Amino acid sequence: MSSEVFQMDIDQLEPTIQELGEQEWDVLNQSIKFLENSKEEEHKFKEANENDLVSYLFKNTKPTPNWREQYQLEQRKVKRQDREKCNYESESTSEDAQIENLGDVEINLKEIRKVCQLSPNNKLWHIMYGKKGLMDLTATFKGIKFDPLVEEYQVRNTLIRANIQHRQYPVECVCLEHKGSSEEDIHQVLQAKPGTSPDKFWYTYDGLRKSVLFEAPLPDEEGNIKVHMKLCCLCCDSCDAASRKYLNLIDNAGKEAGRDWLLVSTLEARKDEKQVILARNVLPCWFKAAVIPRDLKKPERRKEKGGGAQKKSRLKRLQENSLLPPPQGSKRLSADIPDHDYITISPTVVTMDWKFHADVLKEYLKNNGVTQNELQQRLFNDP
Repeated sequence: MSSEVFQMDIDQLEPTIQELGEQEWDVLNQSIKFLENSKEEEHKFKEANENDLVSYLFKNTKPTPNWREQYQLEQRKVKRQDREKCNYESESTSEDAQIENLGDVEINLKEIRKVCQLSPNNKLWHIMYGKKGLMDLTATFKGIKFDPLVEEYQVRNTLIRANIQHRQYPVECVCLEHKGSSEEDIHQVLQAKPGTSPDKFWYTYDGLRKSVLFEAPLPDEEGNIKVHMKLCCLCCDSCDAASRKYLNLIDNAGKEAGRDWLLVSTLEARKDEKQVILARNVLPCWFKAAVIPRDLKKPERRKEKGGGAQKKSRLKRLQENSLLPPPQGSKRLSADIPDHDYITISPTVVTMDWKFHADVLKEYLKNNGVTQNELQQRLFNDP
């Protein structure tokens, strides 16, 4: 094949090749001659000639505006698509999810007046529900050893019912009153705060418990992993945040006891396509329409009702009557009760000044309530 014929073939395939200058053609022709003179043994371009050819061919090519941003956007898109193919469910989203603190974890939940406040009395976080609410949370996990086999780290956040009789019933969907039209506004009660970059978090839907995961960096030189997260809860804990099959079970077990929710945050590592739990922190929360001082001052969230309240009232009355020992820490003294069937209770005799009695008798005499003779007979036993 001659260089002229080869040139015509190229012109037919790519008309813009005609724009090459003389110098570019010299480099291209040298490359063609090299190929024509090659024998059965495979030869390679000289690196200098190859670089020159590439430079000349793309000399007039200009980069696309904002190509870096577009490249990063495409990379994030690929990353999200890859995550959708992975199964990120773990023990934390199963029926056997644990609620005990694990490892060395430092949690800093920012207090915001009337939005997110900790009660020093009932030890609950009072948090406004809805997308206007905010949990500005910074978690530091300490003592995490570097593992080259770990593919990535995440922090998972899940809502779990505190009462042991209700713990197996998940907070799995948004109630009818607060649900929206999107998939997360239907199924995800706990969400990332609107405005959070979608590349930093994602949701899981396949486990018993729904969860929101945040990206976590590799441990630093001191073995610490620090993650900043912003969360919100679409429902208050009095909402029916469960499907119908669980609502009947919750009602039978006592609906009110199922309102105590825990925010469980776990540090997890993805290794061999499995989720490994490294650390855990639990925060008791009270999601409500408004954070008010009255509830912050309560020593306990709610008082017992029904039979439990009646039993507590009876015990209190018995303790007040000294028939039962006082509760631990009480300073009130109780008398020893002899160990037999009958006891004798002697009322306390109250002594008063004689002048008090004289004044009473004086009033009786003045109002003809008693005569002097009757009084004398009573005092001196005169017949």
